[in-house]
Formats: sequence, C-alpha cells, structure tokens
Amino acid sequence: MKNFFVLLFLLPMLTACKKEYGSGKDTQTYYDLTAEQLAKTPYFNNPAFDTLQFVSNKGDTLTFTKLATVSSYSKTSSSNCPDCPTNYYYFQEIKNTYQTIQGEGKFEMIQKRKSSYSNFEFSFNNSTFFLSDDHIGWAGYPTFVGSLTLNNRTFKEIIIIYEFFGDTSSNAAYINEKDGLFFFKDYNNKLNYLINK
Repeated sequence: MKNFFVLLFLLPMLTACKKEYGSGKDTQTYYDLTAEQLAKTPYFNNPAFDTLQFVSNKGDTLTFTKLATVSSYSKTSSSNCPDCPTNYYYFQEIKNTYQTIQGEGKFEMIQKRKSSYSNFEFSFNNSTFFLSDDHIGWAGYPTFVGSLTLNNRTFKEIIIIYEFFGDTSSNAAYINEKDGLFFFKDYNNKLNYLINK
C-alpha cells in the first residue's frame, strides 16, 4: 500500500516533465569564423601566402603552393533530459592544403571555430602545432618574444609553440600575425627553416 502512495505521488511529476520538456523543438546554432579570427594569420586573407617558400640552415628549399581551401562544420549536441529538445552546435573549420612543389616536406593549416575563440593547427613536415587565436601577439603568453632578427629580417610580436606543450627540446614553430608560421626549428634533424618572403 505504501508503494502505491509513493507511485501516486511521483506519477504527476514524471508526466509533468514530459509535457514541459517534450514539446520543444531541436535548435541549431552555427558558429562561423569571424573576419577578426581569420585575420590572425595571413593564410586566408593574403594571396601572397598562396605560395610559401622556406630555406633551411643547410641551404635546401621547400616550396609549397595552395591546392585547396575547404570549409566544413563539426557538430556537437546537448540536451537536458531524454525527452528534451536537442541543441545542435555547428562549428566552422577551414583547412588550407598545400602541395610541395620543391623539396620534400609538408605544410598544412587548419583554423577551427569554438564558441568564443578559434584554434589553429599547423603542420610542418612531420610536426603538428596547436594554439588558440588569442595567443598570437599576446605579450602575456609564456613564450612571447617582442622581436627577433633572423638573416637581417626582423619579426615582431612572436609566440613560440612547441610540438609537445612545454617541452622546449621538442620541435618549435615561431608564429606571428603578419607572417604566420615563419620559422621552424627541427631539433631532431638539426634543421631550421625560415620563410623566404
């Protein structure tokens, strides 16, 4: 008898939940990369970066030319209960694929939108580097360098990203807003590549 009263007490609450939450419609929210986010590197707005050339400290040259820029969306979803409407979130990703036309190497760059920021993924030869767009040019970033002169060229507002976060003995990418990834240190092979622009 006691179970019967408990069931009578819970039944209205269970049916109320269905009525309250089960009648809504699914939502779809799209997060496109903004012009400000795309301007954090020159790869999407500056045609001069459709062809990239890097010269190593050993004198060999790597030349890459852009093959394609592909935009897509990754999807996530959330819901408050099994019978609730589902909220779908679509985040834009843009990928530049480059073909190697001189030397043996690889260059690729992807920018992925998140809810309030974007992430970058740079691939150079056999290394991949990840960073957030708000790190580029940020003087408070732990590896920020105000300026750096290489081969009589001065680069400004640089951050250094290591292939393995915090491991300063791993390969490193030097990145700024104006030049993108302009210097690559391959510690494994004792090679440095500097952009030739």
